[in-house]
Amino acid sequence: MDEWLSRWLQIRPLWQWVTVMVLPPGFLLLIGWMWLQPLWMSQQRLVNEHQQLMMRWQTTLVQLLAKPRLAEQQVKNQRLRAALTLHQEQRFSLVALMRYAGGVVEQWQPQLHGGEITLLLSWVQLQRVFDYLVTRPLTLKDFTLQRSGERLRLTLLLGWEYEMSLD
Repeated sequence: MDEWLSRWLQIRPLWQWVTVMVLPPGFLLLIGWMWLQPLWMSQQRLVNEHQQLMMRWQTTLVQLLAKPRLAEQQVKNQRLRAALTLHQEQRFSLVALMRYAGGVVEQWQPQLHGGEITLLLSWVQLQRVFDYLVTRPLTLKDFTLQRSGERLRLTLLLGWEYEMSLD
């Protein structure tokens, strides 16, 4: 150490002044930069994240503004529910048919998209059966009408678009 100090004292006064005035502040600046560099990096990362979040928020806002308003959507949902309820009420039901038309079920073979049914009916009940079938969304594929004593035996082969529960 004494050797360094003696060499420093032997150099020109200008270089002594430069080493005293420039090196300590230079070291302080280097240490400060090393300390502040991670802070600047994290600040830059936060700024980038903020910009990305703002862009995502603006995109989401534009998409939300392009969608129909909540009230409009609720009205649309109510219309769809009403149509669905009406459609479900119009499905074929053997129980509803028997309540409406009367008669006796002789045979019933349901399938997913149709079925075959044989009924014993009077003339009035026959008319009611056809009145009921006209109001339902189904296809009458085939029917047979025969006399059976004082009653009529009606065999219907029905088809429909929806799947019927076989429970």
